[in-house]
Amino acid sequence: MLYRQETNPSIQEFITPCTELSLNAEHPETIFTNLVIKSDKLRKLTIINFDITKLDVSKCTALRSLTCTNNNITELIVNKNLKALDCANNKITKFTPPEDLNQLICSYNKLTTLILSPNIIKAYCDYNALKTLYLNPKIRILNCNNNQLRNLNLNEQLLILFCKRNLLSKIQLNSNLMELHCAHNLIESIKINNSLRKLSCKDNKIITLTLNHFFPHKKILLKTDCELIIIPQATPFKNFTPTLNEEETCPICLESEGQLIITDCNHKFHLNCITLIRNDKCPCCRQPIQQLRTKRFELE
Repeated sequence: MLYRQETNPSIQEFITPCTELSLNAEHPETIFTNLVIKSDKLRKLTIINFDITKLDVSKCTALRSLTCTNNNITELIVNKNLKALDCANNKITKFTPPEDLNQLICSYNKLTTLILSPNIIKAYCDYNALKTLYLNPKIRILNCNNNQLRNLNLNEQLLILFCKRNLLSKIQLNSNLMELHCAHNLIESIKINNSLRKLSCKDNKIITLTLNHFFPHKKILLKTDCELIIIPQATPFKNFTPTLNEEETCPICLESEGQLIITDCNHKFHLNCITLIRNDKCPCCRQPIQQLRTKRFELE
């Protein structure tokens, strides 16, 4: 329920006593262009499918959740206490998230720069024109696919990162990242941390992958051959250049499927089996293991 205030003919200004309000342009009698809403009770507001150029909810002092997707908004003004914002699929070129915001969805806009406010823990800013993206110390989940980012500095708390289809030439992971999806960039090398569980990096220029422990994937697929450097926690193996041979069995588990690696003494084992052996000698001949070799390393 909205009550119109006739203060300025060029501005559609309304007040509402509701705590929740949902407006959809499926109702043809309702047309908004320059919309201002005021309320000290409204906590949740949804505005979808209008031809709005400017939306101002800064006077909705109790508002905590705002969804204003699929409009033509170019200017968005929100209240400082907002916690969750979804303004996807608009034409916003400039926006400063409020300080208390926890979750931001601003995909499919025209942002070129975005500075995440201090309390955002989830941010989705895909399909913009971002050239600059500043992360806060608290961000945990970040989606910034399909932008124009050349640099991205990760904070220590980030757990999941989607940064596909950008212009990144390098990326330095933090110690807590669990998922990295960085396909279709210009990255030449990645040093994988101990916590990473998922990696998607196809269509890059990767030459070197550095692993800090046993990597849990059975297959890792790259378009081109690369060098793999592994520094496991429980073994002394220093490095090897990867290769795959599925016709032979591993002497430890007697299985044929999986990534086989070659020791200096020319015995072959599954990578996951040999890295679980807590000594520096070959399980077959007991010779010291200095180096492991392969020819192909495939990333999935």
